[in-house]
Amino acid sequence: MEHNKVYSVVFILSFIFMLGFLVVKLPTLNFDSSILSLIPKVTDDKVDEKIVDDFTKRLDKISLVVIKPQDNNLEIVAKLYQNLSSIEGVDKVIGKVDNNFQHKLQEDTFNFKTALINQDLREKLKGKTAANEVITALYSGVLGLGAKEFENDPLLLTRKAIFNLAKDTNFKVKQNYLTVNFNHEDYYLFTLIAKASGLNLEHTDNYVAAIDNAIETILLEYPESKIYKRGTVFYSKDAAKASKNDLTYLGTCTVLLVFLLIFAIFRTLNPVVLALLSVTFGLVAGSFLVVFCFNSINLIVIGMCLSIIGVVLDYSTYYLTLRLNFSGKETSFETIKRMQKPLIIAATTDVIAYLIILLFPLEPLKQLALFCIGAISYSCLFVVLVEPYLCQNTKKVALPLPTLLNLYLKLASKKTFSNTLIIGLVVISAIGLFKLKANDDPALLQTLNPTLKQQDDFISKLLNTQNSQKFIIVSATSFEDLLFKNELVKAKLDKLIETKAIKSYKTIPFNSQKTQQQDLELLQSNTKELQDKLSKMHLNLTFKDYQEQIFDEVKFFDSAYFKLYEQMLLVKNGTCALTIILNEVNNGALIKEALEPIENTLYLDRHEDLTHAFTYLRELISFVVLSFIVVIFVISCIRLKLRLGLLATVFSILALTTALTALAFSGLQLNLFSQLALILVLGIGINYAIFFTNNKEIEKVSLVAIATALLTTLLTIGILIFSSVAAIQGFAIVLSTGIIIAFLLATILKNYAK
Repeated sequence: MEHNKVYSVVFILSFIFMLGFLVVKLPTLNFDSSILSLIPKVTDDKVDEKIVDDFTKRLDKISLVVIKPQDNNLEIVAKLYQNLSSIEGVDKVIGKVDNNFQHKLQEDTFNFKTALINQDLREKLKGKTAANEVITALYSGVLGLGAKEFENDPLLLTRKAIFNLAKDTNFKVKQNYLTVNFNHEDYYLFTLIAKASGLNLEHTDNYVAAIDNAIETILLEYPESKIYKRGTVFYSKDAAKASKNDLTYLGTCTVLLVFLLIFAIFRTLNPVVLALLSVTFGLVAGSFLVVFCFNSINLIVIGMCLSIIGVVLDYSTYYLTLRLNFSGKETSFETIKRMQKPLIIAATTDVIAYLIILLFPLEPLKQLALFCIGAISYSCLFVVLVEPYLCQNTKKVALPLPTLLNLYLKLASKKTFSNTLIIGLVVISAIGLFKLKANDDPALLQTLNPTLKQQDDFISKLLNTQNSQKFIIVSATSFEDLLFKNELVKAKLDKLIETKAIKSYKTIPFNSQKTQQQDLELLQSNTKELQDKLSKMHLNLTFKDYQEQIFDEVKFFDSAYFKLYEQMLLVKNGTCALTIILNEVNNGALIKEALEPIENTLYLDRHEDLTHAFTYLRELISFVVLSFIVVIFVISCIRLKLRLGLLATVFSILALTTALTALAFSGLQLNLFSQLALILVLGIGINYAIFFTNNKEIEKVSLVAIATALLTTLLTIGILIFSSVAAIQGFAIVLSTGIIIAFLLATILKNYAK
């Protein structure tokens, strides 16, 4: 690329445009802090993905607050309810059940009793044993059965419906509040529904702070009360706080240390300013691409993007090192002309690495790839097009630590050292790879706040549910069809309970109109049988006909039952959907197999599905790494000829295996993100080989250049080992170790040239 002022001016103007775009766009951009955003959405064609997304967002809007009040004082419960209800971001608080609602629920249970018949009662009706049970109850004298109730509901369907509903839950209503009795103590449960789904960072902070303030107000006044909370929003707030700390403290330390290092090596401020400009151009370009292509940015991805600072500094550092050690009357433009080919090859290699990542079907990883592609490209172009103009009057600077440089070059030139290093790395890699284990559990990606985890575990025990609940999603084109499919699913689940595949489930108890019609025939025959048996006992009673009580969609949505099951239902754009909550799933495979014949049903186990997705993607990365090794082989052969190109490729593989060994020895396990770092090890490592072999006559200068590049990259990546996010820690360990080994191997590559 010849130096033409037009290219440089266009380059500067494009930078100004991108900077202006970011200034306008960034204030309105949504920042996501959830680790779950880093993993793919798992669904299939059986249920529309939008329905799954809607239910997932609805779950994210739900938070639970549980209180055991001091001295069992209900005034404390009332105050907490009032505090929670007054929070601006809360749409409603479920947990207070007034007398009107209880009366309405009892009334609707009576009116809809023929639609609430379960399979057990249906079997009794078919076996004609229901009449005997009623007669036994009638003469037991303990049920308080009145003549009016008996006349309107001779088979006692209402009582049985109430019993079945109570049997399926451990909740009770005590003095108008929803309670759970645990270890002979009453705990009061409030369910908070947020107004907004997918709260942005600022709203999440405010929402959680308001809930914490409402809780803290109670605990300050009544310190012996115990309050527990649970919800995705609390973990998101905690993850956001950790990510912000990483960006604030680690990012600041990284920038300061990098530029102090550059100043220490060159002992003049000009290289620091140029390096800062190179990084700035790169970061602005990377940010522009991400903001232009996406509506939100994941904070954890931004944390991983800190690693690119060291990479983009490589180009400026290498040019500055050669420029500050130029010989004779060489101009800055002559220096860049000599350097631009290896610089562009190195940048191209790095861009290829990220282009491969861009192919992955994960939006946050696409963000990472686009950011790095933009940063690498613009930093390299800045060095080629702009830095020569800013380095025209630079003065020659002596290389630092000349004695140490000579000693290392002398050591690296010895075949004995080279062979020993290679053999040592091979042995260490063999041991480490044997110890390395893969674990694709998404729960291991981030260290959970221990206090939140403890409260979450307690609430799970209190409610007798699993921390990670499983669901079945059923969709249909009409409410009637939805109820019919619900019946089919219930029949399957009842059999699965018998085989211990699951313990229980929760779903809408209503039957479809088709089933109601069939049940009505059974009710009529059983009512007649009851009349006949009572007549033989000289009790001639007249009963009302059950045929009049047909439940339909309109009645349901106007009933108290709709309020009970509202969060489980979705009616939108002509589609009806329902979530069925499963408890204590022991065999998900059997559930999937049982649901296979039923259309538009999906078994959803986020933990299991995401684990499988991670496994698939990690295995896919293995093929990507192999593909990139082929790319490196081709580029190395073009640049270094066949013999050294092949050896450089072998050295790249050795850097990978050693990096994985470091991961194993650190106690961490291989996952998607640590394996992603392998692609970067390959891209950065081959840069060192290209740079060091570019000018054999100035090995000291090349050594300083790539050593400085290594140190800057280590400062930006290595410091991420102290991140609170486990995914970033593993990423940093693999990348840091890999590039150190790549550096050492690059310096001995020349020994095998002959």
